Amino acid sequence: GVKCEMERETSTGRIDIWFTNNGVGYIMELKVDKTPQEALEQIKAKRYDGICGLRKCYLIGINIKSKDRKIEWLFDIR
Repeated sequence: GVKCEMERETSTGRIDIWFTNNGVGYIMELKVDKTPQEALEQIKAKRYDGICGLRKCYLIGINIKSKDRKIEWLFDIR
């Protein structure tokens, strides 16, 4: 089943959204009026994927534009 946590604490910071499903992990970092690249770089710089001891982990950087509420995202797989 799906296990989901918000604001999951690690030794280097807090993961905005983390969930697992069928042995695959998903780590999401959210930004507002920044870039999805900045969010993805934060996941990597703070080594949030260290909690993901699963066979596959998706690292997802998300930016929300406050002016027009558009969502941009990028991902990487570890």
